[in-house]
Amino acid sequence: MDDEPSHSMDSQVYDEINEGSNPQSFLQKPLSINEEKAKDQFEICVTTFSRFRKNLKANSEEKTKRRIEVELEPESPHLNETYEVFFPFEPYETQMKMIQATFESILSKQHALAESPTGTGKSLVLLTSALSFLAKKNENPKSMKIVYLSRTHSQLSQVIKELKKTPYEPTMTILGSRDQLCINHTIAHLKGAAKNKACETMQVTRSCQYFSGLKNAPEKEIKQLSHLQFNIEELIEVGHSRTICPFYVTRELVPYSHLILMPYIYAIHYKYRNNNPELFNNAIMIFDEAHNILESMEDGSSVTLSVPEIEATIEEAVTVRQMLQKDTTKSFMSPKEVDALKVVLEELKEQL
Repeated sequence: MDDEPSHSMDSQVYDEINEGSNPQSFLQKPLSINEEKAKDQFEICVTTFSRFRKNLKANSEEKTKRRIEVELEPESPHLNETYEVFFPFEPYETQMKMIQATFESILSKQHALAESPTGTGKSLVLLTSALSFLAKKNENPKSMKIVYLSRTHSQLSQVIKELKKTPYEPTMTILGSRDQLCINHTIAHLKGAAKNKACETMQVTRSCQYFSGLKNAPEKEIKQLSHLQFNIEELIEVGHSRTICPFYVTRELVPYSHLILMPYIYAIHYKYRNNNPELFNNAIMIFDEAHNILESMEDGSSVTLSVPEIEATIEEAVTVRQMLQKDTTKSFMSPKEVDALKVVLEELKEQL
């Protein structure tokens, strides 16, 4: 995966959104289930992840569980409440101030804007503070969760790396587009909307072994995966070795997860928010590397058109105009609007 932010990533996720992808929608497409065979196969998958988790547990003994008592502002209405954060090392003074500000923001349910130079541990402070608050409240994921957002998946992978330094082990999942998570080689060459359509077709025809493998897996075994701190590379590796779909398994883990990591576009695009309100209701939302949000919003609201696409659209406008000469009831556009669209497209073509 590229370390540098790519403009294509947001457009890939945008294609997922515009195709009406719903994290839960695939659950409404039942497939035949051979539970005994699926259970045997999936237990191997869980064993693979368990070995990974065992290594993390062994390393956790080396984690310094430095306990920090959060000091709230004297005028805070929550002054009588006590909160503790377990930090992997002695925090700097700036980090202590950020921890305090994070708690004040969460407790008052208000926005907070934090700015600090690169390398000062912003992600670790925000993550441990939010996880500490959630641990004290002991909330069900449906009642309260943390939604952690960043620009690229490489940045989200770095957040998971920071998480592994702490003693916190929340249930979690990480969301991404099919371009990041689909491992079916037959549609690997496709991108965006074309890959989405091909995926949907393969689900209907039951020709994707990875989707079928996931559907055949017992629910309790799927749920166990939410206890593992995996990044996309690790998830894809298990998807290949155990024949399960990484794209849909991350979505099936959403109801069980206290921590959900995702790119910005999932939160800033109105269609995805409206289709998936359960992701953002009662959530502590953390926008990491927030200086990239405006660029992500521009990418998500932009459309790239090639000259052949413009020429094809002009031809369609001519066809529609001819059709409207016979019957104006077959189009939501009037003849004048079609003429105006054709003029705009021709001017745009001349400028390219």
